[in-house]
Amino acid sequence: MIVVMAVSAVEAEIQQVVRAIEAQSLHALIMPGGERVAIG
Repeated sequence: MIVVMAVSAVEAEIQQVVRAIEAQSLHALIMPGGERVAIG
């Protein structure tokens, strides 16, 4: 699974997605980029 978010996403929004992923017993890796933030 890969979630792509706008680079303007605030930390609280990113952490909300991370918590949802981890609630499924998965590991979330945040990959910040120049134009987007990917979470996989």
